[in-house]
Amino acid sequence: MTQPSKRLRNMDYAYGPVKELRHVALVRDVQTTLNRWRHSATFRKSKSIHVMGLLIGDLAMSFYAKPRYTDRVEVLYPEPSSIPGGVVGFTRHHKGVLQDDASEIEVWTLTPDALHIPEAIAQRIFHSAYDVRDGLMVASLEGMIVLKLYASDNRRFQYQALGDIGSMLENNPQITAASFDGWSLSEFHLDKLKDSIRRAGHLDQTTLTKSIGLPSS
Repeated sequence: MTQPSKRLRNMDYAYGPVKELRHVALVRDVQTTLNRWRHSATFRKSKSIHVMGLLIGDLAMSFYAKPRYTDRVEVLYPEPSSIPGGVVGFTRHHKGVLQDDASEIEVWTLTPDALHIPEAIAQRIFHSAYDVRDGLMVASLEGMIVLKLYASDNRRFQYQALGDIGSMLENNPQITAASFDGWSLSEFHLDKLKDSIRRAGHLDQTTLTKSIGLPSS
């Protein structure tokens, strides 16, 4: 099992969302693998977003909620043909997964189809992403919330996904249902989103009343 870095054990910085890519992973080997992936000679030959991919999963969430332990890197590509056939320094472990030869950390390469994301939603996720450095794209806050909404459709991941949405909303109170205008979300997913926003607001109010000693309503 990959061991957390000394900084994680000492809790030097893992108190809230990060601002720099070099802090997204609490585990040193995962951070090193992410850096090897984005600096690989395979990608230096191209500046295409479709080749670089889009960072999602727990590492991307670190920009919007408190970082958490994870032992893999997840990268979203628009379609299977966009996924690199090989990356210098990585060995294809099994379908969709490339393993860092040095650290043995896995990079999972995913597509919207594999995540059951409609094409229109997928396009919006990619278009809303931003370039952090060296061409690596990171999913936006709205993009991450939408990805989690779809992940919550799977009963196996439902509670974790909705909990992740709550964590991001609590750290970003500026987000409202109006933030997703134009995202073409279904009524079903909009209802989920609105419920999560209401819950996050309730949690914030409960925390506030406790912190100042007022009785809760």
